[in-house]
Amino acid sequence: MNFLDEIEFFIDLLYKVRWEVYEIYFKQAIDIEIKSDNSPVTAADKKASEILITMLENKFGIKTITEEDFPEWEVRKGWEEFFLIDPIDGTKYFISQDGEYFSLNIALIRDNKVVFGLIYNYITQEFVISQENFGTYYGTLSKYLNSLIKIKHSIEYLKKDNNLFIKLVGNRSFSPKSPENKEIFDIIEEYSYSIRKIASSAKFIELVMGRGDVYIRPTTIHEWDIAPADIILKEAGLMILDYSGEEIKYNKKEPLINGFIAGLPHIVNFFLDEKKKRTKFNFL
Repeated sequence: MNFLDEIEFFIDLLYKVRWEVYEIYFKQAIDIEIKSDNSPVTAADKKASEILITMLENKFGIKTITEEDFPEWEVRKGWEEFFLIDPIDGTKYFISQDGEYFSLNIALIRDNKVVFGLIYNYITQEFVISQENFGTYYGTLSKYLNSLIKIKHSIEYLKKDNNLFIKLVGNRSFSPKSPENKEIFDIIEEYSYSIRKIASSAKFIELVMGRGDVYIRPTTIHEWDIAPADIILKEAGLMILDYSGEEIKYNKKEPLINGFIAGLPHIVNFFLDEKKKRTKFNFL
């Protein structure tokens, strides 16, 4: 099935979810519950999940699960395919009601890999949508029929000099001062760089649209936080690997990913090569 042929369905889905989320976002106060992992959840998360699950399952007949109610391994270990959704990625920024980005993630997992993905930025109205072997497309809710654009980055090669300028994309706390980021900044310290700090999976839209070169996260993250980005980036000519440089597998017993490196291939490969050299040197 070519899910991109169903673009009008996905646009309708985004409109319906956005309406419910905005109804709560623009209230004076947002009621918050704390989940077992100490992360917040709101009525908007629950309402958006309900709409997404109902519409996706009714349309495609494919099991749909949300990070808010993620099944145990014994339940899902035999599943060949399912939609994995995160209705509001960046809930704490949704709660803050200050205009910071929060986003919607939809991914179709099939045989441990992502074959379809959609990321939608609730604030800017931008979305990127992709399917394996069919490409990655960018659009906005207001003008999608006239401005759905196919994105494909050309292959570049790294020049072996110090003129490289790297546009880093990171979360709001991304900083050279953080101990977890020491290796990253040790590697790029001799080069010029900028840092674009953005919340939620909206960072991947920045990469796709060329507003950033690379997004590196050295710490663990859940599958639902990056699953749609996996296929979206690859179909756009970009790369995403885990922090050790391996392909990312999905629907594992523990839904955690060992960090990741995503972005332009020549920057990703440069970073992995430098990381490997330093690891070898330290071992010796």
